[in-house]
Amino acid sequence: MKRYILLTVVVIAVFSFNAQAQSYKEIKKNYRVRNYKHQIDDYYSPALAGISSAIIPGFGQMTCGETSRGYAFIGGYVVGAGILTIGLTSVFYSGIGYLWSEGETEIVGEGAIIAGVSIFAINYVWSIVDAVRVAKIKNMYIRDQHKTNAIKFELSPTVINNPLPNARNTLGFGLTLRF
Repeated sequence: MKRYILLTVVVIAVFSFNAQAQSYKEIKKNYRVRNYKHQIDDYYSPALAGISSAIIPGFGQMTCGETSRGYAFIGGYVVGAGILTIGLTSVFYSGIGYLWSEGETEIVGEGAIIAGVSIFAINYVWSIVDAVRVAKIKNMYIRDQHKTNAIKFELSPTVINNPLPNARNTLGFGLTLRF
């Protein structure tokens, strides 16, 4: 059984290895999310990353190539769920939700429920927002690497019809600059 667990961990580690030049942690210093403009040829979809993280916290980061970041969010989700489970178990199995020690009462069950729900909710929302941010920042980085937002020149022929009688049509070229 230990061999199968070890094999599973090794397979996950091998397939989750990300060999990009720079990670999100390094490139986020150079870009601002508010400067992001959606383009049709974007490599990562911010909407898909957000939806993925809404289904499974951390999965949106993994779809954007940030697997260790995704595992951290999954870990936070598991910790929050574990604390919530401990609190619910304490409340339901102790009958009144209190642990007695040396005559003093300590509210453990209710505190664990509140802490678990808080960690769970904060991690859930943060995972969705972070997945969208990661997708946008990495798209801007990829655009810079592929020079997709450099200055583009287009020279195209134009024909202008002259509505006046006995006038010739105007032929020419139009120059379009895109930044």
